[in-house]
Amino acid sequence: PIQYADFAAWQRTWLASGVMEAQLNWWREHLSGAPALLTLPTDYPRPAVQTFAGATHAFTLSAELSAALRSLSRTHGVTLFTTLLAAFQVLLMRSSGQSDLVVGVPVANRTRVEIESLVGMFVNTLAIRSRLADADGNALRFSDLLNQLQQTMLDAQRHQDVPFEQVVEALQPPRSLNHTPLFQVMCNLVQMGEATLDLAGIVAEPLALNDTVAKFDLSLHIAETPGDSPLQMSLEYATALFAPATIARMAGHLVTLLTAVVDHPEETITTLPLLTERERQQLVVEWNNTAAAFPQDRCIHQLVAAQAARTPDAIAVIAPSPHPSSLIPHPSSLPPSSLPPSSLIPHPSSLASHTTYADLLARANQLAHHLQG
Repeated sequence: PIQYADFAAWQRTWLASGVMEAQLNWWREHLSGAPALLTLPTDYPRPAVQTFAGATHAFTLSAELSAALRSLSRTHGVTLFTTLLAAFQVLLMRSSGQSDLVVGVPVANRTRVEIESLVGMFVNTLAIRSRLADADGNALRFSDLLNQLQQTMLDAQRHQDVPFEQVVEALQPPRSLNHTPLFQVMCNLVQMGEATLDLAGIVAEPLALNDTVAKFDLSLHIAETPGDSPLQMSLEYATALFAPATIARMAGHLVTLLTAVVDHPEETITTLPLLTERERQQLVVEWNNTAAAFPQDRCIHQLVAAQAARTPDAIAVIAPSPHPSSLIPHPSSLPPSSLPPSSLIPHPSSLASHTTYADLLARANQLAHHLQG
């Protein structure tokens, strides 16, 4: 019935009628004072000019977790995408330390029945800002974040007609060649059709491509197929910023976080677990397994003396410079009646910040004899 050119002409007239200015005012208020950059910890320094070279790390949520996330969304009256975006924002907050952040969200922007089947590019991008802490700086509960984000998404979709480039033009954010304006991280959910397509004598199915382009620092892509199929996810990342192992670890943290919010949606978002079981085992058990065998029949000073006899020139103590003399009292800190002979107290200038076992033992013996006297 209509063509894309008809829609473009209608949109131009409609926006010129004052609608665009009203919607722009909402975006000005929504993004006023928002941080210009999400400072995620990167493996490499941010290059002076964005390169767009990228890679993708794909992973799949279990059928049980996928079903539990759908159930959680229904219970709280939010969309599945809102739940997943909220969890992703918590991960970004915990990684960056920023509780005020902006994430890009693409929308189909086919808001009228007449254009549902029209061929053409309608997709727009919304800059969704979330504050993950209250006015006093206290972190929100995940359930509260869900409610806040759902309202923000509804408000943003009511103002989605303004093209993203017009929002950027109106806000005039600080521009840099090394990152995109308004947001550097995107989250997108795509509802896929049937996995296979039967044609006359041909069976077609989707083929995953190894994308080598990253449009942003980091993007979470979620694919949902009909029914209760497991959710397919992928993290698209800039290889100039992140190493593959870092993104794989981040994917594991997201799965851990999603599992936790299903069981404890009322938990404060800063206390939800991130570490995988393997990481927790490594951090809590393996890296703390520092027990060492040593003789049980000798005191610690005897062990130090034995070590001094074996390796007199090895470094025993590294004292913070410029106060290595704090290892023993300075004469000025002792009452006159207790001052030992000046020869027993090395001058501060002679005390290096590195002390060998031989020197440590000699100075300890000097002080011990003084205390005995």
